[in-house]
Amino acid sequence: MTAKTRVVVSAILLLLLAQHGLDRKESPWTEVRSPHFLVLTDGGQGAARRVAREFEQLRAVFSTNFPRMRLETGSPLLVFAPRDEDSMKRLAPALWKKSGGSSQYVGGYFQHGWERQFAVIRLDQDGPDAYQVVYHEYTHSLFHANMHWLPTWLDEGLADYYSGTKFQNSKVYVGAPIPRIQELLGQAPIRIEELISVNPHAKYRNDNRRISLFYAESWALVHYCTFGEGMDHGSKLSTSF
Repeated sequence: MTAKTRVVVSAILLLLLAQHGLDRKESPWTEVRSPHFLVLTDGGQGAARRVAREFEQLRAVFSTNFPRMRLETGSPLLVFAPRDEDSMKRLAPALWKKSGGSSQYVGGYFQHGWERQFAVIRLDQDGPDAYQVVYHEYTHSLFHANMHWLPTWLDEGLADYYSGTKFQNSKVYVGAPIPRIQELLGQAPIRIEELISVNPHAKYRNDNRRISLFYAESWALVHYCTFGEGMDHGSKLSTSF
């Protein structure tokens, strides 16, 4: 069985699991393909085409900013797009189990893997940061496929930087502020020498606020390396890849 076949089989199995126990009133799942992505949804083809288009636009951002980057990561990215919270619960119940069974707002999920890689996003999300988690992890998947190692600040800073990418008609906004950067306000900053040398999950174990500050400062440093004076709009940073 080829890798492509295994991915398709995995998608079918996931859909069968997702639809297990549904009554006949539930909307059927349909498929929308773009050149590099496969979107499976129960929320209508129009919304699915928008999701596929925005993933293609995000992919084009990396193609433009990192011309030498390999954008194929070993398996095509499947994007499951449930129409609402209830539909997502049936598709990915583990997300709610991790929260103790509470019905918290879960925005997205990304499964890394060489032969099976997929994302789950909710179509009923309307906020500007609706797909931030998925874009963050998609960015990780690309850089990890191209680099043997990145310092943690750069790895997470790049992922957060591109996670805020926004689309308005034909325009793409890269590096837009994300909610996490509010952590930069009202806290003593992490010294730059520490920021560029530590693993936050080891250094600040169980201190979620400090870990979040680490991510925010990493975003800010990548932002500076892109838009700061003398940084040539990130060309100096992109030559490293």
